[in-house]
Amino acid sequence: MTTAGVFVLLSFALCCFPDAAFGVEVDCSTYPNTTNDEGKEVLVCTKILSPICGTDGVTYSNECLLCAYNIEYGTNVSKDHDGECKEVVPVDCSRYPNSTNEEGKVVMLCSKDLNPVCGTDGVTYDNECVLCAHNVESGTSVGKKYDGECKKETATVDCSDYPKPACTLEYMPFCGSDSKTYSNKCNFCNAVVRNRAIDKKHDGRCVGLDCTGYLRSSSGRAVPCTLEYNPICGTNGVTYRNKCTFCNAVANGLDLNLRNFGQCFQQIDCNEQKGNNLICTNEYNPLCGSDGRTYGNKCQFCSAVLRSRGNLFLRYRGEC
Repeated sequence: MTTAGVFVLLSFALCCFPDAAFGVEVDCSTYPNTTNDEGKEVLVCTKILSPICGTDGVTYSNECLLCAYNIEYGTNVSKDHDGECKEVVPVDCSRYPNSTNEEGKVVMLCSKDLNPVCGTDGVTYDNECVLCAHNVESGTSVGKKYDGECKKETATVDCSDYPKPACTLEYMPFCGSDSKTYSNKCNFCNAVVRNRAIDKKHDGRCVGLDCTGYLRSSSGRAVPCTLEYNPICGTNGVTYRNKCTFCNAVANGLDLNLRNFGQCFQQIDCNEQKGNNLICTNEYNPLCGSDGRTYGNKCQFCSAVLRSRGNLFLRYRGEC
């Protein structure tokens, strides 16, 4: 790839994200993209300094980097105004000790003291040093909004106009505190009238992970995510960087659930091989299954998949 300037490459984790509800929407289609060594499409941004303030309170070096952040983490940050964000409490990161690791990168040496601060990205950090470490590691410029934990938005629903005799078929689901998915506000409020103990947990369908407090981006209150890598695999085959990016996807209406913790495994098409008593050859073309076992070939692997009722996945081709 030959392109002038220095570039920041950020992988696409989600194919799309909702339009911004507040601030100035940035036209991200004007920025180039390419394919990285892993075959993933990536956004290509220069390091030209033309700072803008995002609606998450974070300063981005230029508009392209804001676009890249949104696409990478499934967020819905728009531009609040040109220039750096101003409403932050100064943090002097130079007063915290640092060291250089084996890779030659600077790392902060933070204590485990619990003196929480709320970052301008809406994330609570254990102390100021941990906030500084996050900025050094991820190249961000998150400031301190105030001392103490970030105040979470409450997922309240106004049901004062209910019950209603009939509800529409509109599908805009959210999850109740009774772990039941309600197809829309009307169905939820009718249930609340019958049982006042029910609250709204989060937007989107109920899933096998606690996503309490996560709301649709269109509400203007989407939860910003850190760069922490603690992967979660969704049933849509997408590996999400952490719980936050997974729950944001759920809240924004993607039809998915938790498949497994960790990266998504590959799957092989076994539709051609049906029946529980497949007769397989001795051909050796090994496949490593998600159960840690090596299967001699596709036929043997598919036989095991059928026995597992679809719970077995391909980890990689070759022996485990």
